[in-house]
Amino acid sequence: MRATILLTLSLLAMGSIGCLDEPSGLTQSQVDSVLDVQASVVDERQTLLRQTDDLNARRDELEADRRRWDERERSDPIIAQAIGGSVALLACCLPLILIGLLLWPKPGEPAEGAICDALIDDLSQDSPQLLVDPKRTRRLE
Repeated sequence: MRATILLTLSLLAMGSIGCLDEPSGLTQSQVDSVLDVQASVVDERQTLLRQTDDLNARRDELEADRRRWDERERSDPIIAQAIGGSVALLACCLPLILIGLLLWPKPGEPAEGAICDALIDDLSQDSPQLLVDPKRTRRLE
């Protein structure tokens, strides 16, 4: 109860003090200039808020762009590693393929074996027909 009385008295004292109309000592031109300054401050504050909103929008765009680049940087190394691994595998297998091609047995030509057989048969006979007899040939002088 006592607190309520004190609160009521303090509210009445503040209300009566604030209601006094004392002259401020400013002329009408000074009051007008103060009001003009306040209006320009309000205008500048609104301009600053618009610029802040614009900067915030640009910051959000930059953040979205950074996220896209970050996502791209995460996926690009996977592709690059796959390509690098494929090239390394090809580089390692290329010498093995080359050695395999060089060591692979090549089938001999069929005419080669027949010629060898014919020469052996002719040389094993008493009178070879394929060899040239030096007595029968003339020398070119």
